[in-house]
Amino acid sequence: MDATPIVMKKSSLKNHERYLKWEKAKVDKAVNQVILSRAVPLAEKLIEIAMDGNPNAINSLLDRAFGKARQNIGLDGGAEDKPIVFMPAQLMAKYAIKSGTYKELHPPEEIGDEPVGMLREEL
Repeated sequence: MDATPIVMKKSSLKNHERYLKWEKAKVDKAVNQVILSRAVPLAEKLIEIAMDGNPNAINSLLDRAFGKARQNIGLDGGAEDKPIVFMPAQLMAKYAIKSGTYKELHPPEEIGDEPVGMLREEL
């Protein structure tokens, strides 16, 4: 026999894709119904697993109850204390970005040898 693949027409391919999407939607709906019918025992089991000390279950429950925690994304690849090295002059002009000036919060005589912090702008 000849082993050449059968080429489908564009219209047949579109109909087949539409059918597959419809079937997937049916399966998703059926699975959701099964999960919803057992939602209370599933939630109770997840709570039981979390109470046994499983960190994944604890995180899952806390995320569900309070929302996911905000995650900081550094522009330099992860380190938060590094400054941004490059800032285009156009952006600085557009948003009126000026370089910061640092002033001591209190004179060193009042605190001791070193200041405890610095102000970037006057209050």
